[in-house]
Amino acid sequence: MKELSDLADLSGDLLESGGKLVYSTINRKLKNLAMPHFTTLPALISLLWTNPIAPPNPVSVQVQSEVRSETPLFPRSTQVMQLAQAISVAVDVNWDRLTGRKATALSYGLNGFQLFSAKAMASATYRENLTAMRPGILRYHNYQMMNDSRRDEYGWILDPDKSTYRWDRNKIATVMANPLSYQPKLMINHGNWPIFMDNGSGQLRVDQYQAFAALCADLVRVVNVEQKRGVQYWEVLNEMDRRYVNNPAEVGKIYKLVAEAMRQVDPTIKIGGPGFESPYLTNRIEAFVAEAHPQLDFLSYHTYTTARKDNSDQELFQAAGALGSEVKNLRSLIAKYTPRSVEIFHDEFNISYAPPDLRMTNQVSAVYDATGLISITQAGADASMAWNESDGWYGKLENSFGNWRKRPAAYVYQLFNSHLRGDLVQVKSSFAGITPYAIRGEKHYGMALVNRSGADQWVQLRFTGVNGPVPSRGLLTAYQIDATGLQTTTVVGLSWTGSYRVPKDAVVVLRFDRS
Repeated sequence: MKELSDLADLSGDLLESGGKLVYSTINRKLKNLAMPHFTTLPALISLLWTNPIAPPNPVSVQVQSEVRSETPLFPRSTQVMQLAQAISVAVDVNWDRLTGRKATALSYGLNGFQLFSAKAMASATYRENLTAMRPGILRYHNYQMMNDSRRDEYGWILDPDKSTYRWDRNKIATVMANPLSYQPKLMINHGNWPIFMDNGSGQLRVDQYQAFAALCADLVRVVNVEQKRGVQYWEVLNEMDRRYVNNPAEVGKIYKLVAEAMRQVDPTIKIGGPGFESPYLTNRIEAFVAEAHPQLDFLSYHTYTTARKDNSDQELFQAAGALGSEVKNLRSLIAKYTPRSVEIFHDEFNISYAPPDLRMTNQVSAVYDATGLISITQAGADASMAWNESDGWYGKLENSFGNWRKRPAAYVYQLFNSHLRGDLVQVKSSFAGITPYAIRGEKHYGMALVNRSGADQWVQLRFTGVNGPVPSRGLLTAYQIDATGLQTTTVVGLSWTGSYRVPKDAVVVLRFDRS
């Protein structure tokens, strides 16, 4: 039914906006639905869940429908692993055996939902806690970007409903002028278009294709030419495969026009997209790549594991361990159309696409994210960016009403970005409930132990390789993220036995500084 499809599209818009579509926007969208009994916000709210964390204005709502139901919970696998408590776990690390993969500055990135907000960027606490996570790449993405900047905290457009639409250059200068205390790489996503360009069913009017390309190119001009920000990565479109489900090739045509226009302004930038809703529906991806590949520097996609609240933690962790499963297949698909090296960006992931789900705010999210980052990086993806850095539902930090406090997963990004960049080395665990990960950096060795077994475990580390850390020399620093927060212990190597107790649902990072 078209009515249900339209309502699902609105549901998707709400999900993607973090549940923060303003009242007027929701009412406008409802009036376009062919569902007269849902043409006002109060009528729809009877079907929606109100977010208790967000403020009363804008209204925060959540449609209880599985708009991503085609995404498999466990890709290419139907068997759920049942884990029991191990008597002891052996983890073998060969520091001389490189896997050929690298963990780079792009490996543990984040989406910047609040980066559009002058209020957030003016907060020293927000900037301090975002800096603490040290994401090597930040993706500017917010569905409200195309809203009027005078009425929406996250909007960057003036007069989006009129032919006089244009970028709010002063607003953009304000939010991008609040520097972090380090210099991450930045990506800006053109996820949507001003409402003036929409055909009323969520698609871009055909007579507006060139105008949309010009608008995107003008943002490159604003940011990189006028304001000299040096933003290297630009992403065109976001999850349009849902809106163009019957014609994904059209997304490729729009993308190509936009990319060509953007390169004319700044030929040094890298351009990619289109932020596929799912990497598993490869017929959609192939139709896009067939059109877009001459202008494609990176292919981007998203994964969310479930809409249910009754999946066990072990089911979620197993799904996280498969987040890198499609990288190889996507590289093969791209190779059918171009010999060029096109990068793979997994630039949104999280547990649920139907919040609220408290597991995205507690210790479960730390184990899920650590397991997912390991899977994505070991599979050879060129970048990953979790959704997102801060909001009421998904964020690694609380939103402003929670004073930007760190949630458990924030420490995962802090530790992985600080201690786990370098060449991946061979590592193996005797027990599936302990996920190991190890890197060899320029000045240190680092490794992670993720306990997703549901019980406390004793892990015995066994090192080989002449260039590996020697337990009797130097310092070992152990970081542990558990239900109590982050704990740090430093010991001299001589007193370390090579055995470590990893509590249930804990992430342990070990750093060996080279002598």
